[in-house]
Formats: sequence, C-alpha cells, structure tokens
Amino acid sequence: MRRFVIWLYVLGGLYVLISGAAWFFQERLLFVGAGRNRGVTIHCPPNVTIEILDTGEVHGRFRIAWGVPALGQSTVPRSVDCRGVIVFFLGNGQDLVSGVTIARAWTEYGLHALVVEYPGYGDSEGSPSQESILTAAVVAADAAASRAQRLELPLYAGGISLGTFSATYVASKTTKDARNRGPISVSKLVLFAPPTSIVEAAALHYWWLPTRLLLRHRFENVEAAAGIDCPVLVFHGDRDLVVPQSMGKRVAEALGPHAEFRSVPGYGHWLPFDRDGVLGPQLRDFFAH
Repeated sequence: MRRFVIWLYVLGGLYVLISGAAWFFQERLLFVGAGRNRGVTIHCPPNVTIEILDTGEVHGRFRIAWGVPALGQSTVPRSVDCRGVIVFFLGNGQDLVSGVTIARAWTEYGLHALVVEYPGYGDSEGSPSQESILTAAVVAADAAASRAQRLELPLYAGGISLGTFSATYVASKTTKDARNRGPISVSKLVLFAPPTSIVEAAALHYWWLPTRLLLRHRFENVEAAAGIDCPVLVFHGDRDLVVPQSMGKRVAEALGPHAEFRSVPGYGHWLPFDRDGVLGPQLRDFFAH
C-alpha cells in the first residue's frame, strides 16, 4: 500500500511537470513554423512581390506577398476577368516561402492576392500569439480593402487551418447592419480545414492534458461565425487527421444558411486550391457569381 501511494505521488508529480512544460512551451506546439525559415532567400513568381506592413510598436513589422493577376499572359487565362482582392491567411507551419506560390495561385482566378506571414514567422518581426496574429490580420485586411476600394473591386477573405481564425475574425468585422460597415467589408469568405476552436483542436491531440486550462491562445471560429453574413464556402478533406472533418461541418453550420460545406474525398489536411486542381472549378464558380 505504501509503495502504491508513493507511485501515485510520483505519477502525479510527473503529470504536473508535463502540464507545466506544455503551458510554458505551448507556442512551440501551436506555431510550429515560427522562425523556421529566417533569413531564407525567397524567389518570387514574376507577378508576386514581398512587401512590409507595420502593426506598430507592440508587434512590429510583418511581411506579406502581393500577387497581381497578369491578365492575358501565362499566369491568368485571357477568359478570366479581374474579379476581386483576397486577403489570405496561412496554416501554422507556413510562411512566405510557400506563401508566394499561394499568392500566385490566387491570381490564376483573376484575384489580387495579399498573403500574410504571421509575426515571428520567416523574417517577420515579433512573436506569434493570438493578439499579434489577429492584429496583423486586421492590418493586412485593411491594406487589401484599400486596394479593393481603389480598384472598385470586392474584397474576399480566406484561410487554411490556423489561418481560418484570422479569416473569420476579419470577416466578422463586416457587421450585419450595412450602415455601420467600416473600411473592411468582406464580400465572400473561403475556408479550408477550419477547426471549431484552437482549444477543441488541441484537446483532440493532447487529450491527456487539461488543454482548456493550459491554453493562453483562444482562437475561435464558431464564436466568430455569429458576426458573419456574407457567402461562405467551407472545404474539408475526408481524410484529415489533424482537424477532423466534423469540425469543418460544425463551423459551416454555425455560419448559417449563407455557408456551404464541401467535402473533399481522398484528401487530408492540406488541400490544393490552384486553378487547375480538384477544387479549381468550384472556386472559379464561387468567385464568378
């Protein structure tokens, strides 16, 4: 009996120690791409440039990729008109090394594309957190909105995985009362593999930890859905082992009748959205109407 009690104390102590380590190092677990490609030279496609935006003194400057549709050239078919401006938010393992290619992919739909690199990722300043990422999201969305207004084009938002939290956040800035619309007014929203919340997603992978108590970063998609009334398209692979498809369905349900859920058979967490890919026809139709 005495030995059993000792083992209980030992196991309890280990559990507390592991939980403490998870709390202390949670940014490394959540933001796995942070600092990974610092100082790496990025070779941009011809119609993509890297620029700098500033969140101010608190979180510093961060990088974006601007993609511009080269209508009538090899980048965009002649049949595609310039249809809008999209601000797009990457997954937690991505920075502008892949972001410049993603920006180019969106230009194939006739879109001006602003792809965001999170604070602390790549050569962007600061460190990733819920506050810094959402602050950067608003700054980026405002820059995209400015271009959309200047060109008299609609503003779209999109994101994949972690990036869906930023996308729904900026889309929720568009209020249901048109008289109160600010400079950021998202006309359409596209989400790829969206979690319901970062807490629920973490609890699936770290079920043996008290994640609801440990997590400092409370990203929410379902909660943000209440403030969104634009058309939304939600894609989710049926073989997603990172964020289960059931979460994407719940996000679509929370968004209401103006949202449509599309299952992507045979695909996992990362979904292709280039114009000639499996989702190309659906995305072309979404942005064309």
